[in-house]
Amino acid sequence: AISLKTSDWKGKRVLVVAVPGAVTRTCHGQIPGYHKLEKEFKAKGIDEIAVLATNDAFVQNGWGRFMGIKDELIFISDTLGKFSAALGLANDKGTGIRAARYVLLISREGTVEKLLVEPGAGVTLTAAESVLAGL
Repeated sequence: AISLKTSDWKGKRVLVVAVPGAVTRTCHGQIPGYHKLEKEFKAKGIDEIAVLATNDAFVQNGWGRFMGIKDELIFISDTLGKFSAALGLANDKGTGIRAARYVLLISREGTVEKLLVEPGAGVTLTAAESVLAGL
């Protein structure tokens, strides 16, 4: 595992796709859309797609491999939920600190370009197709 800082993305337009947990039914169904549309996201100026969950780095790495995703997306761990909490997007519903389901678009200058927070338990606003259409 490596330590990652948002400053590492300076000069890149990064789409952070946050999910409450790796390998959960809803989360596991959401991420393949980003993998499938990765080239379309790149064509719209996205340099990197990062999948964030509050699972540890080993789970995140294994989850990506399990889905057959190599280097097209990066899987990052917000183990203690600090990144999501700093955005006001972490919660604890009895299973430990979890990220809310959200998509954060970080500009090349390092500012928040767009933030989409899923209003319910499903995947609508943060579905890959919806996010791509909004770029």
